[in-house]
Amino acid sequence: MGHDMHTETQTKPPMTPAEVGFLVKLYRDAMEWSQETLAELSGLTVRTVQRVEAGQPSSLDTRRAIARGFQIPDLDVFCKPNPFPTQQEVDQQKAEFDRKYLVLDADVVDGRKIVAVLSDKQGHGAFSPGSTIELPHAAQDAFASILDYVRDCMDVADVASRREMLGYGDEIDAMIAELRATGFCVCMAVRETRITNKSWVDQTPRDLAVAYLVAAPVNSPPTKIVVPRKLGSVAF
Repeated sequence: MGHDMHTETQTKPPMTPAEVGFLVKLYRDAMEWSQETLAELSGLTVRTVQRVEAGQPSSLDTRRAIARGFQIPDLDVFCKPNPFPTQQEVDQQKAEFDRKYLVLDADVVDGRKIVAVLSDKQGHGAFSPGSTIELPHAAQDAFASILDYVRDCMDVADVASRREMLGYGDEIDAMIAELRATGFCVCMAVRETRITNKSWVDQTPRDLAVAYLVAAPVNSPPTKIVVPRKLGSVAF
């Protein structure tokens, strides 16, 4: 006579706050980031990062924000039962991050600062626009107008005089004022690099300054942003 065989599945409980804190610090140390840097890239306060690393309870949104800051594909890595990674796995995560991304310093800027970078006659200028998807509708419209105008400035940067470019910067300032009225400002990070192209007769690498523009809350603008290492959607 047969009988049912039941296999008891042992479910590992979620990580404790202390384990979450240990793992977050493990990743942060591997990345060689300060708590301030992790806070910036996660969109959290330094105090929140400190509480998490100290083993205090944290919300699902906080742990996902930290995973996003590390650019970990699985945003729930700090939220569900997981075997602790080996040092090799942590090092691989850092190597993967360094291969794909750069961390740049960012500042709140005005129009003249933007056009000064894009029209630098010592090299070539380009810009990469930030997304408007997560902005309120009024801020979306204002920021989109700024990005469109900057693209227009790029089209004439090679032929416009310095005085004309500064005038364009003043026009951008007026648009930035409209954006600030919605509670947002423009932040910019600049990447200095060199480029070449197989189609160029002269294969000498050329200097390139890429301005990354993002809209951020006026009361909490970022001082660092993460950008793709590979130059993709940029306007020259």
